[in-house]
Amino acid sequence: VTLTKAQSNVSITARDESSPPHTGTSNLFNVNPGTFTKLQILLPGEDPMPGVSPGKSGYPLDQLTGAQFDFRVRAVDANWNLITQVPDSIEMSSTDSLALIPARGKLINGSAIISGIMGTVGNHTISASDITNPSISGDVSSTFLVNPGALDHFEFQAINNQTAGASFQVQIFAADITGNPLIAFNGHARLESTTGAGTILPTEIDFVDGYWQGAVTITKAENDVKLTVTDFAGTPHTGESNLFNVGSGTFTRLQI
Repeated sequence: VTLTKAQSNVSITARDESSPPHTGTSNLFNVNPGTFTKLQILLPGEDPMPGVSPGKSGYPLDQLTGAQFDFRVRAVDANWNLITQVPDSIEMSSTDSLALIPARGKLINGSAIISGIMGTVGNHTISASDITNPSISGDVSSTFLVNPGALDHFEFQAINNQTAGASFQVQIFAADITGNPLIAFNGHARLESTTGAGTILPTEIDFVDGYWQGAVTITKAENDVKLTVTDFAGTPHTGESNLFNVGSGTFTRLQI
């Protein structure tokens, strides 16, 4: 007989198929964990389920960019039973190059709780390996989805040098803390220029599915001009363009 789940006070019962059945139960005994052979990563939404492949239950929860979450790294035997007598150092990484995850951590009583922040929208995984004992098999987490986080700021597409009085196209998008577009944002915002009040049109814009694109006209010639967009939230979100020059238009009249 092989038992795959470590547990105290285990008993085995035998039952035949007669009616009524004849049964018998063994004495109580303990099933101890096996040898430490691998690491296991559990994401939010997952729980350990030792003894049964794949060693965990549940489904990983979606995460938001810029929002902290905790995941677990556990020392386990071949059947995913926790080995508490393991103090090894571990190394972690992610398929998300912008993720903020500690490069190293340490198991305490065979387990570690690690905090992470994802930075890129899409499907990602987290990996862990044992530094103290490289012969131990590492683990790759379940794939989980990272969605854009809350509105943090606005971003402009680069603007080239322009001519006063001539319209030009500007594109702005709402972004989370790491610059991912927020297509769910549909809001109103104010558009301003460092050339001063009354020198830019339009002065108010409306975002649709996270983006605004339209014609902008600046009437004052000036170097190192910058556009600013600001929404009307209680704590406003802002964004600034790159610096560009606005040159004079064509000579059309005299002024006394």
